[in-house]
Amino acid sequence: MSRITQRRYYANNGNIVKRKTLERKLRIIGCYLKREGAAHSLWINPKTGTRETIPRHNEIKEPLAKKILKNMS
Repeated sequence: MSRITQRRYYANNGNIVKRKTLERKLRIIGCYLKREGAAHSLWINPKTGTRETIPRHNEIKEPLAKKILKNMS
């Protein structure tokens, strides 16, 4: 699947999560932004000590967003 076709596929099937939405959900569960890198942001959950990197794309694929939220909860 070409890159353009892949973008259209995810856009049409709604399997995309906006990064701002994911960040909002992380803040709700008590996580905070530790630092911004060139390609990723590092988020930490102080309750569990879990760290997770979030890609700095505007749109993140839904399976990755679900994995991040599951790991950080």
